[in-house]
Amino acid sequence: MDTFRATASLCLVLVLVLALAWVLKRAYGKKLINGSVAKIVGGVSVGSRERIVVVEVAGRWLVVGVSAGRMTAIADLEPQTYAQAAKSASNSQMDPLS
Repeated sequence: MDTFRATASLCLVLVLVLALAWVLKRAYGKKLINGSVAKIVGGVSVGSRERIVVVEVAGRWLVVGVSAGRMTAIADLEPQTYAQAAKSASNSQMDPLS
């Protein structure tokens, strides 16, 4: 009878842990799993092991150069500034006379 009681208690604890995990996942979603303060907005590869990445941190967009053993901040932009620059760059590529 003691073995049955111990097994039942262990199963009950496992069910409670799984239920708590399910409730937390439903309540917090990805916030609980991905609680990072930085979010990668976009990026482009400029070499075999080099990239230019736009990272959003605290409402600012940082343009960062990333290589094998180094990260270098290139620019600090407001999101609107970046969107306007991207729009004007795409417009200038479409009109070769500008």
